[in-house]
Amino acid sequence: MPTAVSVVADVLDVARAMRSGVAGLATRGIQMTRRRVTPRDTMRSRYYLRFVARNQPGTLARIALALGDADVVVGEMVQEEADGVAQIAMMTHEAIEANVRRALAAIAAQPLSLGPARLIPVVSS
Repeated sequence: MPTAVSVVADVLDVARAMRSGVAGLATRGIQMTRRRVTPRDTMRSRYYLRFVARNQPGTLARIALALGDADVVVGEMVQEEADGVAQIAMMTHEAIEANVRRALAAIAAQPLSLGPARLIPVVSS
């Protein structure tokens, strides 16, 4: 297991260097610089959304309208139904996270919603 031991030693060296501020053997060539973190609400990404809602006329239209009112464009959508409950999965085009969250809040406030929506940013390389 010499490879595992080497990896653990490198991780410990990096941790010691970060804690002490002094470069260790493995971190001598790494320059530690502070970077600004982008606020989440301003992040632009595609998003995977998942809703649980009542399966009745107008449900999908109300969800799409709330998303559109918040400048969120739906790219793909799949809906499955069982016992009057719709499981709706959507992939958006690139959008600002604050807009997506605003749309989800509007959807959650409607009587069609049967629980909080799931939101996952999709990061592409």
